[in-house]
Amino acid sequence: MEKVRACENRDVGNGLGFVLWGVGNHGGGPSREDIRALNDYIKESAENGVEVIHSTPENYFADVKKFGVNLPRHEADINLWAPGCYTSQVRLKQKYRQTENMLFSTEKMYTQAVSMGKTVYPEKEFGEVLYDMLTVQFHDVLPGSSVLPAEEMALRMMDHALEILSRLRMRAFMALTDGEPEAPTGEIPVLVYNPHPYPVTEDIMCEFMLADQNWTGTFHNPVAYRDGVKLPSQCEKENSNIPLDWRKRVVFRAELAPMAMNRFDCKIEVLDKKPVGDPVALFGDDPAVMLFITPHMAVEINRKTGLIDRLTAKGKTYLGKDSCAIDVMSDRHDAWGMTFREWRDRIGRFTLLSEEEGTRFSDQNAPIPSIRIIEDGPVRTVVEVVFGYEGSRARVWYKLSKQAPIIDVDIRVVNQEKRKLFKLGLTPADPTCTPVLEVAFGEEPMKQNGVENVGHKYITVTSPDGGRLNILNRGIYGSSWDNGTLYLTLLHSPGYTTHPLGDRPTLPSDRHADYMEQGERDFSVRLIAGDVTDSDTARAALTFNETPMAVNIFPSGDGYDPEGIPAGRVPFLTLSQDSPVTLTALKRTEDRADSAADWLVRLFNPTAAEASVTVKCPTLDLCETLTLGTYEAATYRVRDGQLLPCRMDEKL
Repeated sequence: MEKVRACENRDVGNGLGFVLWGVGNHGGGPSREDIRALNDYIKESAENGVEVIHSTPENYFADVKKFGVNLPRHEADINLWAPGCYTSQVRLKQKYRQTENMLFSTEKMYTQAVSMGKTVYPEKEFGEVLYDMLTVQFHDVLPGSSVLPAEEMALRMMDHALEILSRLRMRAFMALTDGEPEAPTGEIPVLVYNPHPYPVTEDIMCEFMLADQNWTGTFHNPVAYRDGVKLPSQCEKENSNIPLDWRKRVVFRAELAPMAMNRFDCKIEVLDKKPVGDPVALFGDDPAVMLFITPHMAVEINRKTGLIDRLTAKGKTYLGKDSCAIDVMSDRHDAWGMTFREWRDRIGRFTLLSEEEGTRFSDQNAPIPSIRIIEDGPVRTVVEVVFGYEGSRARVWYKLSKQAPIIDVDIRVVNQEKRKLFKLGLTPADPTCTPVLEVAFGEEPMKQNGVENVGHKYITVTSPDGGRLNILNRGIYGSSWDNGTLYLTLLHSPGYTTHPLGDRPTLPSDRHADYMEQGERDFSVRLIAGDVTDSDTARAALTFNETPMAVNIFPSGDGYDPEGIPAGRVPFLTLSQDSPVTLTALKRTEDRADSAADWLVRLFNPTAAEASVTVKCPTLDLCETLTLGTYEAATYRVRDGQLLPCRMDEKL
C-alpha cells in the first residue's frame, strides 16, 4: 500500500489518502521492477509537491486517527459483484460448511475431554484440517469459479479434512463415555453428545443392529427411554435394503443437557407386523388437499401440485400458496455472475410427476403415487413427493414434526439442465415484509426486486402480528426476495470458468463442454414457525449445522460409580439459557505449543440490543457474567479462572 498526502481525487480530508497497488489476486506480491518503478514515482511526486511513502493499512488508519479525519460511514454489505460465486459448485460450498461445522464441534469436544484428563489435544491433526480448509479458500476455488480438476481437488481435500475430523470426533466421543455403566440385557444404549452450552431439544436419529436376525415374521420396534421414562419414538427405514428385520433406525424426541454426554436406552417391543400409517386418518380423504394438524401447527399440502399451500401455528399464518416450489430461471455463461446481479427470468417449475412418470423415476414395478407418506409415528410424519422438469427430477421429503412447529425439507435434485438456475421458493403470508438474513457476525435486511443476497445459516421473516418464520439451511448462501416470494438459490449450471469477454464465445463450438452441477445434489432446509419472543434463531441455526452426535455403543462399565454421575454427563460449560448469546468457538489457543497456551472462548450476541450472559465452567473454575453489545463478537482467553478479553487473533 502507498500512503499519499495531498493526492488529487483520493483526498479524504487533511490531505491524506492511500492507494492499493500490486498484481492483485492473480499472482502475488511486488517484484523488483515494481519497487523500482514505485520509487521513481515517489521521486517524481515529490518534485510536484506530493509526498508518497511505502506504508501499511495499520499506519494509514493510525494517521487517520492522529489527524482527526472523518471517513465516510457505510452501514450495509459490500457484496456488489459476482453473486454467482456464492452458488457455483454448490457441493464444494456444502463440504466446506460441513468441515467448518465439524471442526468447531470437535474442538469443543476435545476441550472438554482434555480438561477432564481423558485424552490429549490433537494439535497436529487439527493443523492438517486447517491446512486443507485454508487451501480451499483460494479465491477461485471456494467461490466455484475454477476448472473441473480444481473442483475435484478441493472436494478431495475437504474429504481428507472430514476423515481426519471423523476419527478425532469419535476418539473424543469415546473418551467422554468413560465411566458409563454396562447396558442391562435386552437394552440398546444410544449416547448423544450435545456440543452446545445450553439445552437443545432435537429429533435424534441413530441406527444399530439387533442382537440377531429376526426370521420369525414379527417386527421388532425400538422405543427410547431416558432414566426409565418413555420418549416419543418411532422406527424408520434404515439405510440398508436387506429385506430382513435386523438393522434398525430409531428416531426420538429429547432434550439434551448442555455440553455433555446424554444417555438413552432403547427397548424392543415385539409386534405382529410393522406399523403402517393410515393416510386418511392422517390427512383426510379430500382428493385435493392433505391437511396435517397437530397441537403445534397445521400444514396444507396440495395433492395436485405437491407444494405447501399453508403453514399456520398458534393461530398465525406463516406460509401461503405454492411454497417449496423449485423454480427454474434462465442462466448465462458466467460462472462468476460478473455481468448481472439477479436471476429473474423464470422459464419453468418442477411439477408433480404423473403416477406413471413417478413410478418410473422411483423404479417401482407396481404403480405408486407421486405424493405419498413413507414414515409416520409419534415423532413425525414424512411425506415424499417426486417432481420433474424436462430431463431433470427432484425428490422432496417434508418431515412434519408432531412435537414442535417445525418442517424439515430435504431435497435431492437429479440435474441434467445446462445454463439454468434452480431456486426454492417460499411464499410468506405477508408479502410486504422485509426478510432478514444472517451475515458474518450480524444480520442484514434482504435487498428487494430479485437482487441476489449473500447470507449464512438462516433467514427470518417477521410479520406485523409478531409471528416469525425462521428458515435454516446447511450450505445455501444465495437468496433473493422478489414480489412476495422468498427464494433460496440451490444451484446454477454454466460451463466451467465461463468468463464473458466482450462478444467472444465463452465455450468452444466444435465439441462437448463440461457444465457445473450435473447429477445429484442434496439440500437441507428447516422451517420453524413461532413468536419473536420464544424463537431463538441463532442458537437454532447453530444446532441445525453443528448437530448433536448420536452413536450406539455398549460401554464396558469400567470406572462406573453407582453412587455418582459419569463425568461426561456433567455439563462442561454453560451459557445462561435465557440469553441469546452463542458460543462460536471453544478450543486451545493457536500458541498451544507455548507454555502460556490457554483455552479460548468466543461469544457472539446475534441481536440488535445489548445482551447479558453468564458463563460457567466448574472444571476451569470459571463463572462470570458478561455484557455484549449489539452484534458483538467477543474473544477471551481462559486463565486462572478468569475470562481475559483478547483480540480475535487471540493476542491479549
